[in-house]
Amino acid sequence: MVTLDTLPEEIFIKCGKFNSFTRVWESHWDQPLDIQNNILNINPILLVDESVKSIVVLREYEELCKRIEEDRANHSTAALIVGTPGIGKSTFLPYLLLCLISKREPVVYYRGNGYYVFMSDGVYTPVGGDTLVFLTPEFGRVHALVDADSLSAVSMFSDPTLKLYTILVSSPREDRIKKYIKARGAAKLIPAPPSLDEAFAVWTLCFPDKVNKFNVDELHWELKSFIDALSIATLRGYIANPDSATIEISHRCIETFSLPDHPNRLLHRLRSRTVLRVFYGALALKDLQERQQLYHLFQSGAQLSVSQGYLFEVMADDLLSQGFQGMLEPEDGSNVEQLDLDYLTIQLFSNASDPNSTTEEDKFYIPVQGNNPTYDAFCYKDGCGIAMQHTISKKHPHNLKGLRDLNKQFNTAGMKKKWFIFVIPKGTQFKYPPLPACRAGWKYFTLELDVNWTSASQVPEREIEDSDLDATDEGTDDDEMDNS
Repeated sequence: MVTLDTLPEEIFIKCGKFNSFTRVWESHWDQPLDIQNNILNINPILLVDESVKSIVVLREYEELCKRIEEDRANHSTAALIVGTPGIGKSTFLPYLLLCLISKREPVVYYRGNGYYVFMSDGVYTPVGGDTLVFLTPEFGRVHALVDADSLSAVSMFSDPTLKLYTILVSSPREDRIKKYIKARGAAKLIPAPPSLDEAFAVWTLCFPDKVNKFNVDELHWELKSFIDALSIATLRGYIANPDSATIEISHRCIETFSLPDHPNRLLHRLRSRTVLRVFYGALALKDLQERQQLYHLFQSGAQLSVSQGYLFEVMADDLLSQGFQGMLEPEDGSNVEQLDLDYLTIQLFSNASDPNSTTEEDKFYIPVQGNNPTYDAFCYKDGCGIAMQHTISKKHPHNLKGLRDLNKQFNTAGMKKKWFIFVIPKGTQFKYPPLPACRAGWKYFTLELDVNWTSASQVPEREIEDSDLDATDEGTDDDEMDNS
């Protein structure tokens, strides 16, 4: 444990008893952390934000603390915690601060426009913001916690002569962190994103009045507006190099992560299939050649690391919606059927939409939600409803509840025939999942597509998403669907 007995009186003044950081010190110095159900209560609330009384302690925080101490034990002088916005980097700093002062360890904590030094007898702030005092040996090994939101702080703590062990948190913005990494020789720590349960816990804690009001349509509208306002060249630049983007919405589309074998190497990928579909819907009215250029970027960039499953999905939608002819192999072994689709306008819609909003025969409907385990698209042709599930796998689960919902949509549209097609890459030996015993007129097919979809991605495939894992409802003789 590092001890720091005194600070130069000509440089530092002690914060008064009503100062919020003094109140933090009084509540948490040499006191156990108040953590209940993974929620850390903070006193006072001004430590994080005026509206935040507590923070969710993510599982990754313990791992980060362990990696920081291992790095510090190796006589390193700095670390960089880097990752996309929204994964809990900034809230990790107050968590780490409370962990340290609860163990009576001195800490330099940067917030707002200045820094504060937590000592055994209270909290101190400098008279002029000068960091020369940190050049003295007494500050060797003392933790300094800094958020890269402050450019002046990044510059201040990039001084290679500082004796502090500095921990900087930042989004992967080269313009902000390049100097710090080079000057301090900072170890790069890339935290894993929060789980879905943790993300929901954070949302519930921060926005309790909106827990049941979150709508994927808000994300759809925001990203579509962003994409519509950009030229294809600018959009490609943001996707190819999100670290250089000057607006954070780039990182709402693309997440940063690392692989276990290379924990300090930054990789990027689209955040989810939903984000990919939003891109696709926004680009649907753009020139086909421009879209193909974007797909080529997804396909060829190992650094972007786009899933092969995602890539196949959007390229299949492009082929099928542009006027398509192909042969369908029936599941029951009967004669092949010809699929003949006209040129269709791509239309994204929400799974929660009224079935009456998806009945037009000149549309190619794609659910904006990327976690739909039943189908990826559907359309209509001469009284036949045609649903499609795209997969690069040799098998794919089939969700009966989703099929019932789709059946309701087709009935609303007045379809007399109903086809379900598993769309697969050419040459794939596909094995059908368990299908419903009572099919209410549904026929099942496979369609092989010849697309150039090979990806340079070095990332494990994410074709089957979490929501698909329990989507294996096998039908029984009691399973029925309304065929009216």
